[in-house]
Amino acid sequence: MVARFLSRLSRPRPRIVRPPTRAALRLESLEARANPAAPALSGVSADWTQPGVVVITGQVIDETPATAHVQVGGAATGDFTVDASGEFTLCLKTMGTGPVYFRASDSEALASVSTMLNVGDKIPTPLGDQPSIRDVEIYQDEHGWHIRGHVDGGGIGTIIRIVKGPGDSSGQTGSVNDDGSFDIIINMPSDSSGGGISIIAENPDGGQSDQWDGIV
Repeated sequence: MVARFLSRLSRPRPRIVRPPTRAALRLESLEARANPAAPALSGVSADWTQPGVVVITGQVIDETPATAHVQVGGAATGDFTVDASGEFTLCLKTMGTGPVYFRASDSEALASVSTMLNVGDKIPTPLGDQPSIRDVEIYQDEHGWHIRGHVDGGGIGTIIRIVKGPGDSSGQTGSVNDDGSFDIIINMPSDSSGGGISIIAENPDGGQSDQWDGIV
């Protein structure tokens, strides 16, 4: 009996193995700054107080509206700050009878869709995705071959891109002025025999005009 008791004491105790505790997994949304949103214009209206003068009011909707500003081009130009809530009042003197273009831009270099205001309009019109090219002419002077014309509905930051052209001109770009005009000197050797050229207008929102084709 004593031997049986001692044998029980000498037996090893079984180990209790507990499964490892698993960490709970959960999804967390990324912070807003990881995918920032572009600013937007809201409640914009215009009052043509007298010929050649327009007062534009509205609000910039943005994550940090106090750091945003309104860019103006076309018949009036400038870069204007807004108040802490994003509201703004712009008194602009216009030159000529062309439209006024404006958009909101923030501290992260993001911009709203460009908006166009024609003379006398009370409510501006957001620009479509497709600018248009008109009145294009090609001429030569002592600086080389030029291609110039006008872009409608392009807005601020619109460029002209040479899709296909003689010499090294393919892929060349040139800026469009605030009034929509452009004048590009074509990259072409003096001994080049010329050839066909195709251009498009591109606005900052990714919109492209129909292709214009001509001969140099």
